[in-house]
Amino acid sequence: MENIKLFSTMEETREAGLSSSEIIPTEEIWRDIPGYEGQYQASSFGRIRSLDRTLMYKPSRRRKAFTISKTGQLLKPISNKRTQYQAVFLNGKRIDIHRLVTAAFYGPCPQGNEVLHRNGNRQDNRIENLAYGTHSENVRDTYRYGGKQQKLAAEDVEAIRFGLCTGLSMKELAGMYQISISNVSRIKTGSRYGWLKPEMLSANLAV
Repeated sequence: MENIKLFSTMEETREAGLSSSEIIPTEEIWRDIPGYEGQYQASSFGRIRSLDRTLMYKPSRRRKAFTISKTGQLLKPISNKRTQYQAVFLNGKRIDIHRLVTAAFYGPCPQGNEVLHRNGNRQDNRIENLAYGTHSENVRDTYRYGGKQQKLAAEDVEAIRFGLCTGLSMKELAGMYQISISNVSRIKTGSRYGWLKPEMLSANLAV
């Protein structure tokens, strides 16, 4: 696994001309999760575990200071019924698994990017199925695999405007971006996102 090249972005994968099947790890590798070193780890198979550790409790008026040894274990994923993303609790904080895995193996998410599931399955958090990419890439992948996408990025709005100019119907664009036809109509007339100008796209704003 350590000798296998990991492609953290969709662009890198395309440039290398590789498919996901060519970068599948043959063994499970565990790495520390940034910010939780010595406490939790993420694996190349998309699993999260806690590590053996000793918790120290400060004294209070009613008790003395004491310690508790905890044995590490696999954490059970919790699925969000609306988004289908899986999450776990780390020190009482709920965090999506795909964010933990990418942080452990790829490092921080580049500014303006988000985590993509290459095969469209939001519950498949294996590292070879995850990559950093733009919101538009995420929208296209979601649409390609039959999912739903509600949030639009600035570049999506501009793409819808361009699509209208090239002859695409409002129904087609509504289906591509999983929004209502009335929302496409509002974008067309400028009653929605009318403030968004082409020169603002360079700022990579999410709207």
